[in-house]
Amino acid sequence: MSGKREGVQRAPVREKTTALGPRVPGVDKKFYDDKIEALEAQLKTLQSKQTSVNKSVSDKTGGKDEFIRQRDVAKAAVDGLSKQVEQLEASKNKIQEAISSKLKQGQEQHAELNAMTKSIGFKSEKEIDDKISRIEYSMQTETLDLKRERDLIAELSKLKQLKPQILKLKNLKAGATVDDSVGGLRAELAGVQKQLSEARDEKRKLSAALGKIIETRKKAMEGVSDLVGERDDLWQTIKKIQTELKQIKDEKFTKIREFQASLAKVKVERAEREKLEKSFKDAEAIRRKLEDELLNEDVLPFSDQVELAENTIKYCTKLVPEVKTEEKKSAFVAKDVSELKDVSKVFVSKSEREETFFVAPKKKTASTVSVTAQPSTVSSSVKSFTHSLDTLGLFATLKVDAPAAPKDLEKTISALTAKIAELKQKQVDIVADRKAKRAEKEQALAEATKHAETAKAEFLKVAPADHPAVAAAHN
Repeated sequence: MSGKREGVQRAPVREKTTALGPRVPGVDKKFYDDKIEALEAQLKTLQSKQTSVNKSVSDKTGGKDEFIRQRDVAKAAVDGLSKQVEQLEASKNKIQEAISSKLKQGQEQHAELNAMTKSIGFKSEKEIDDKISRIEYSMQTETLDLKRERDLIAELSKLKQLKPQILKLKNLKAGATVDDSVGGLRAELAGVQKQLSEARDEKRKLSAALGKIIETRKKAMEGVSDLVGERDDLWQTIKKIQTELKQIKDEKFTKIREFQASLAKVKVERAEREKLEKSFKDAEAIRRKLEDELLNEDVLPFSDQVELAENTIKYCTKLVPEVKTEEKKSAFVAKDVSELKDVSKVFVSKSEREETFFVAPKKKTASTVSVTAQPSTVSSSVKSFTHSLDTLGLFATLKVDAPAAPKDLEKTISALTAKIAELKQKQVDIVADRKAKRAEKEQALAEATKHAETAKAEFLKVAPADHPAVAAAHN
């Protein structure tokens, strides 16, 4: 059976590609799961039927152990009786042989006795003695010729020689009488034959019982061969489906492993691409940083702090009640500005700048608003100043103490003027340092640019087509 289901078609899977080649398509798990589910349902049905057939076989073959036990007991009894019959047969044959031997021996002895009796002609010594006495009397009383006398003498000699033979014959007859034990053997043979007959009868009964046990078992086992054949056929079918199921599962897991391997490869590719992208971005960041540093060298440092110090001086001068304090402060400012122009030829005071705004200027911050705010009118009778928290914060930023009273104004303005001079000197030093290091930074920028281009080229080899860097490279 194929295990294929009609109407189940594998859904088309769009092939995806990576920057380094085509990606292994994903696994259509539903396609495999449907096939596996169909085969497992079929397998479940067959296994249920196999269980039913096994139960039928088990029911028919039930009592197998009891049958084997009874059969073995009966067979053991039959085998025991068979051995007993064999032993009795052997005893019977032995007795019969002994009887035959005795009979043959008796016959031989009787034949020998008869032959000896015939050869002797006398039955006892008395008959011989009587014969001898008659011959001797005849010889003594009768007149005999020489020949007759010699014959009688020879007969007497022969009769005397027969006497030992008579004794031997007597002994033989006595021996034949003593060894006549055939009757006892025949009685023993009769007993053995009786036992043999009883053993054979018992053996026939036990053999019949054994045959009955086997016949009953055969009747009970009728139809089992058909069930066993059906069970074997089911097993072969189940085995075939299991093989097909295993192949489908193996195919599914193989494709899953291939897809996972593809994902792992894509992950490695992505990591490599991200590494190259990071290298490219880092190189580009370094290049931009060096480029921004060179561009920012045209901007004087500490400009905001210098402007804040100048505005703070203006704020302080507005606190002075006499006009000469204002003139003194203006002289300080003009002198400092002229010195800065001579040194940097770049920075001028905000009031002397010519500025053109192409867009509306932004709202001024608190750092510039607070010091230009309208101060309260100060008369010569003022003994102390009250400043807002923002103004005090700006003084703290410049690390100069805010004037608490008119007598502190000159000290505060001097400190601010010194702060401006310090900041301008720092500007001069920084500008000089920038000029000394500009060639080195330009060389570093060139190397960073070259490294960024190399990193960009390496990244573009593996970058996806929709990446901004690829689009920028094409444009």
